[in-house]
Amino acid sequence: MKIVIVGSKSFDSLEYNLNETFNQQGHSCSIVDIYSSSVSTNKWLRTFDTLARRYSETYDRSVFNRVLDSVLRRDPDLVIGVYRFIHPELVRIIKLNRIHIIHINPDQLTTLERLQLFVEPYDLYFTKDPYMMRFMRDNMKLNVRLYNEAFNTRIHKRPKRDKLTCEQEENIDVLAFGNMYPYRTRMLALMKKRGIHLSLFGNKGPYFSSDLDDCFQGKYIVGKEKARILYGAKIVFNNLHYAEIESVNNKFFEINGSGAFQLCDYRPILKDLLPIDPELVSFRTIDDAVEKINYYLDHPQERYDLSNLIYNHFVEHYSYDSLVEYFGGPETAGFGFGLGLERLLLVLDKQGIELPVEESLDVYIAVLGSGANGKALELVQAIRYQGFKAERDYLGRKIKAQFKSADTFKAKTVITLGESEVESGQVNVKNNATREEVTGP
Repeated sequence: MKIVIVGSKSFDSLEYNLNETFNQQGHSCSIVDIYSSSVSTNKWLRTFDTLARRYSETYDRSVFNRVLDSVLRRDPDLVIGVYRFIHPELVRIIKLNRIHIIHINPDQLTTLERLQLFVEPYDLYFTKDPYMMRFMRDNMKLNVRLYNEAFNTRIHKRPKRDKLTCEQEENIDVLAFGNMYPYRTRMLALMKKRGIHLSLFGNKGPYFSSDLDDCFQGKYIVGKEKARILYGAKIVFNNLHYAEIESVNNKFFEINGSGAFQLCDYRPILKDLLPIDPELVSFRTIDDAVEKINYYLDHPQERYDLSNLIYNHFVEHYSYDSLVEYFGGPETAGFGFGLGLERLLLVLDKQGIELPVEESLDVYIAVLGSGANGKALELVQAIRYQGFKAERDYLGRKIKAQFKSADTFKAKTVITLGESEVESGQVNVKNNATREEVTGP
């Protein structure tokens, strides 16, 4: 099956690991990113791009016009959206091309950009948070399912040496990693004041506490290095984002999949995800966290036994191989799913999800230049008002791509409307069956 993922190409991202696993299992998968390699590695260019897309509809459409062209050139059977800011028109046009498109949202509910996700007409949505699933399903009547995140057994490899030896080499009592947001660093600073020895990896966030400067390692860890350092730490501290209301973060799976011993915020979902009593490896308050950290530092064998039991459970249930293999089942937090892709398309068909493409269009309007947008909108509305089926290009694509869409939609007539046609009052009208063209008012 041919799959295209619209998202980040960054190493060890959700998109990267999905792409690697799909190809590993014999599918033909690729990633289409909105960022070129030069932009993705330049902080200032990314900031400019983000602001430009937020405040300029024309720029936003032009960006996703390039993405759309790249997706359609690959002629996929399935498109998976991961970015939270995909332009709704891209989703609509992909569906008009009779291609199934789904969305996987790995983030908590405070990082949903301008809420484009809720107006993008996906065939199927996946969210990791039961609260978000209920909200989207019950209040917005979206076709949504739960999923659990995962770790990649080929990247997040547990070292083959015993944990005690690795702990002696790394010499880390308590490790925390990722983006050092203020809520996270405040908790860490409180722990340090209580005598906990910390090692911090990742990015300093805004208002980073100077009390933690001597703990910060100045390194962002990914892949095999991340697995090695996590495994070598005596305890990995994972304080979940406050907006992960009923879910956990991806780090939860990576830490357990690396064989490390983890202490994280308590969530009821832990009862479904873990093979042990979650109270053993979670905390409800910062005082509870400090107490358990001190206990497990003094009882290393208990750490080893618990982390090994959890590791084996996660290898069996929460790898990316499992994530892409299975689909469906009960909508419970501990079940998980995989995008077993041929079966996914069968499920979509069985659920009666049909792409909204008419047998044919009466008129397709190819639009050249932003100066023709207003007249194109008036024209398509006037044609529809007369009872005909009409469609137009909304993303400012090249004329060749628009003509291809007209053929895909089986348009009987194609009208070409550009700025010069608006000025002259004359348009080119083509019979799409005979290819005969006329120009007139």
